[in-house]
Amino acid sequence: MDSEAENKLFQTLGNIQGTQDAILKRLDSWSDDCKGRLVDCNRTFAKLDDRVDKIEAADAASTKKITTIAATISTVIATMAAAVMAWFGYNK
Repeated sequence: MDSEAENKLFQTLGNIQGTQDAILKRLDSWSDDCKGRLVDCNRTFAKLDDRVDKIEAADAASTKKITTIAATISTVIATMAAAVMAWFGYNK
């Protein structure tokens, strides 16, 4: 191999290595970008999970209130029915 062919070979190898380095840098940049986006997504999911927990807690509290009100109304109706029956003499 003559010196001119050797120079072309080394230039080609240098170009290939430069291209590889550029590709690796770009891949590293994409990797960092993906990691950053993943962190953002995890934060968003955590916020959504907190909101769901708050909604579920509020729903549980509302359900408990409704159950308490329903039980109170049932007691009042039963008491009223017993009073009406007693008033008409049906509790003998």
